[in-house]
Amino acid sequence: MFVELALWAHHTAINSSTQISPFMIVYGIQSQFPADQFQPQNLWDRMMQIVEGLPRLHDRAKMAIKKAQPSMKTAYPVQSIKQSFKIGDQITM
Repeated sequence: MFVELALWAHHTAINSSTQISPFMIVYGIQSQFPADQFQPQNLWDRMMQIVEGLPRLHDRAKMAIKKAQPSMKTAYPVQSIKQSFKIGDQITM
């Protein structure tokens, strides 16, 4: 029932590692509610804005992720356990 609202909240919230909302990364614009002021644009101008802006936005998100990775590594240490399996072993997935 409230899944759509929860997804909208997640997709429009600023991500701590990218510093950009997932909606902005995918669509290249800030999300707007119908009640928000809408600035009409020429279709060609909007397409050019997307074509030129999205690669910069993706680069900005990548740089923010690289910057956040060291602190995430220390906050969530992962220890690997070496396991060996043979054909016929049963595992749980």
